[in-house]
Amino acid sequence: MAGPSGPCISNNGGKDYTCHRVPLKNEATGRYAVSPSKDVIYYTAGNWPRTDVIEGQLTAQLKVHRRTTSTPLPTPPPPPPLNQNLTIYTAELWKSIDGGIHWKNLISEEGSYYFNDIDCIDDTHCIVIAEGFANDGSLEPGARIYTTSDGETFELSHFENATGTESFMTCQMLSTEEHWVGGTEALGSKAAQMFMFHSKDGGKSYVNENNNFTGYSVTDVDFVSSEHGYATVLDSTHICTLLEYK
Repeated sequence: MAGPSGPCISNNGGKDYTCHRVPLKNEATGRYAVSPSKDVIYYTAGNWPRTDVIEGQLTAQLKVHRRTTSTPLPTPPPPPPLNQNLTIYTAELWKSIDGGIHWKNLISEEGSYYFNDIDCIDDTHCIVIAEGFANDGSLEPGARIYTTSDGETFELSHFENATGTESFMTCQMLSTEEHWVGGTEALGSKAAQMFMFHSKDGGKSYVNENNNFTGYSVTDVDFVSSEHGYATVLDSTHICTLLEYK
């Protein structure tokens, strides 16, 4: 799982966790993580412009609940300093190939977008999504999908930017060629198209298979097969709904 400063990994069903700190350029902006194999970890970070952040808002502590043990928990490390670069968009993508000991930066960008979800089907085939909004001052507003087939070079495979309000929040790979990306044309709008972008050719083309739904923002997807899946969504009044795909 991802924390603001790095991922935490359990090898025994959540009884114990080992947490790793990523050398982020912008401290405490970590967001999502994925580990397609034991030693390979990808980690996204990002920030959107804010002016009302208070000290400590971007820090968090992991609490480990043990089922049967009297061993005291170790003292958590001090929280990282509050990131001061809060007035612009920032985006960072990192990778480790030794289980989180060392990290390599793959993308570092300022001014246009921040990263959300990331998913991989193996060590080298991954997708990562990002968004930035015109009303927040993004230099290039819109929603983005990046793909990689070598685990190092992430190419922009789709850019949805007709209005500058587009949002991508969740993604899932089903194979090296097939993946889904969920979001919305505009957050909080009753008339906005729901985004359920589907690619069967590794990101070369996409079809928005949204069943003509409007007013829904997809927050997470989980496909149990290429023909059966689920999505959680929020409508414009923040009511939660569960959708099923067949």
